[in-house]
Order: sequence, then structure tokens, then C-alpha cells
Amino acid sequence: MKCMKCGNEVEIGEVYCQVCGTAIQIVPEYNPLEEELETVLEPAESRRERVQREEQRRQKRRMRLRKRKIQRAVLISVMVLVVAAIAGGVIAYTDYKTIHSFEYQYRMGNDYFMQGEYGKALEHFHNAMNYDAANTEVRISAAQIYSIQGDYNRSVELLLEWVVVFL
Repeated sequence: MKCMKCGNEVEIGEVYCQVCGTAIQIVPEYNPLEEELETVLEPAESRRERVQREEQRRQKRRMRLRKRKIQRAVLISVMVLVVAAIAGGVIAYTDYKTIHSFEYQYRMGNDYFMQGEYGKALEHFHNAMNYDAANTEVRISAAQIYSIQGDYNRSVELLLEWVVVFL
């Protein structure tokens, strides 16, 4: 920097000129015209280098944008798969709880009984008895099927089991 009054060269960090004692303005010497001339007069090679650097920056930016898009797509795909898996788990669990309930087994046994499929009806009635052994309706329905099939001993046995449960 130079002193504005006497033109003496002042070292960086000094506040007063050593020659005339004037306070130094801490403003760097900057001439925009010099910078413009340098860019106009710069050699062709440095222009090419600058253009190449700018092109490399653009390519890096494009690559970053492309990576971000891919990452977003992967993230969205993973999130969709996780949501689908959770939904599938919830549906499977509710179906499992429905199928493995007294009400479902008893209803299915009655449906098969009405259709005349006594083997399947007995299977569902026995499953229902496993969930609620004291239920009289299930035992009576199963005993009816055994009576229809002619297995009176098994019919009586079911009804006696019910009497023993209540005594």
C-alpha cells in the first residue's frame, strides 16, 4: 500500500506513514480496468484451460445431480417396499387372528354343515372346541353330524364330555 500524501510505500499492518505521519487508509489498491485488460489479453491457452475447468465443473455438477436422483429413487423404492411389507404383515396377522378364532371356526363349521360337507364341518367344529371347550352349541352341532353319519357312540361321547365339563 502507498501513503496518499507522500506516496511512500507502507508495510502491511502499519496505521501511520513512517515518513509523513499521515493515517493510512486500509483500502487495497484495486483497479478494475487492469483486471479487464488481463482477461482480454490473456493467452489463448489460459482461455482454453478456463473453458475446460468450467466444463469440468459442469460435468461434476451433472454427476452430483444424477447421483442425487438415483439416491432419491432408491430411497423411495426402499420406503415403498418397507410400507408394502408392513401392510402385508398387518394383513397376514389379522387374517391369522381371524382364522384362529372360535367365531371363525364355528361359522365355517356351520357353513359346511349347511352344504352337507360333514367331514369339513366336523374338522371346524373340533377346532372351535379347542378354542372354547365349554360351548354347548358346537358340541351339539358336532353330535348331530355324528348322528347323521350313524356314529352314535361318538355322538353320545361328545355329549357326555360336555356333561362332565359342567359337573
